[in-house]
Amino acid sequence: MKRLTVRTPKGAALKMDDTYPNKAAAREDLMRRYRIAVERLAAYEDIGLMPEEIIAPISSLNIPLTLEDLLEMDGEPVWVCDFCGTHGGYMLVSVCGGGCIDYAEIAYFTDFGKEWLAYRRRPEK
Repeated sequence: MKRLTVRTPKGAALKMDDTYPNKAAAREDLMRRYRIAVERLAAYEDIGLMPEEIIAPISSLNIPLTLEDLLEMDGEPVWVCDFCGTHGGYMLVSVCGGGCIDYAEIAYFTDFGKEWLAYRRRPEK
């Protein structure tokens, strides 16, 4: 999807910067963007769901975590497994330890995505 806006570091939405040769061109572009926004709003309303009804199923998906996710989960348990999913178990994320650890092993962040993946919970078979 092509974004019509950008978010500031504090989360405020702004229209993307464009340069226009004159006011008429700026006005025309504003109206074009307005029509697109209204179409997107109508498409959303056609679904008939509230935002929380859409977000809940998405957040319950058990997709592989990213390295960025792991770095924000210091001290939390995650399911770590090889790419085949044949070997795995719960480990604790240890940012200062450089990976995910359990009582006997460490899965190093430097090997993440190459040798192992992590999930919020054990993947269903």
